Amino acid sequence: MKKIKSILTTFAFLGCVFSLNAEIKVIDFEDVSFSGSYMPTPSSMGSTVWTSGIASFGLDHPYGASYWEGWKASAQTNRTPASYTNDCAANSGSGANGSAQYAVLYAGMPWSGAPTETYSYSIDFSGGVYLQSIDMSMNSYLYDWINLGGMYLPTGGITALADGVEVYFALRVRGILEDGSYTDYQDIVLASKDSDNNIYVFTSGWETIDFTALANGEAIKGLDMYFQGEQDAFWNSGGLTAPAYICIDNIVYSTNPIPEPSTYAAIFGLVAIAFAIYRKRARK
Repeated sequence: MKKIKSILTTFAFLGCVFSLNAEIKVIDFEDVSFSGSYMPTPSSMGSTVWTSGIASFGLDHPYGASYWEGWKASAQTNRTPASYTNDCAANSGSGANGSAQYAVLYAGMPWSGAPTETYSYSIDFSGGVYLQSIDMSMNSYLYDWINLGGMYLPTGGITALADGVEVYFALRVRGILEDGSYTDYQDIVLASKDSDNNIYVFTSGWETIDFTALANGEAIKGLDMYFQGEQDAFWNSGGLTAPAYICIDNIVYSTNPIPEPSTYAAIFGLVAIAFAIYRKRARK
């Protein structure tokens, strides 16, 4: 009987250990301080690094206050005008689930060679993490450009393109492993139209993107993100034409591996069996 009690105690302890080690944490950008509705572009030429939780974000301002690329924190609630003059506004007018603050990425692009990809930008973690998910949204500028039309897109946006015109625009995300190498990529398709006129447009609000499979169970020390586009409306002889923005919120992670559901099932299954044996013997 004491042996069974000991087994029950051991399994219960293991369950607690797994739960503690797999504590879920969230980077929600509410700890970032800035003046105004969004992080201002510094007047000096150079680069700035800002942080939220254990994550670091780079903001490049190579020409001073007149231009920026990289990451900004934002609390912009007014989605209009949907243009480059209001490019730090999430399309929904708030962070995920109505939160106050979020982050915005703008990706610059090489000016020669007709590139189909933007430059890449990283999120750096102060320690290895096991990424779970990130909430993502278009900014209002990109959303209206795709849905209402803009440069190289007709009035009516992607749906108004002629039959047979194929387009594709996506955010590509890779994990940065502890040794500096990259994981396989995961594409978040923002807009596409195939030759059969099947159309896909990313959500008008926020969507939670699952990244649990990005690193195949390995810890990552950062994320690498860039945009890519192909064909006609998102790419022409001069290069990528879409306004390359994405908003993110609620980076969910753990500093320890998250056990598979089958692991928990096995532990609690054994606890149930041991408890059943214990009760049966206790009746005798």
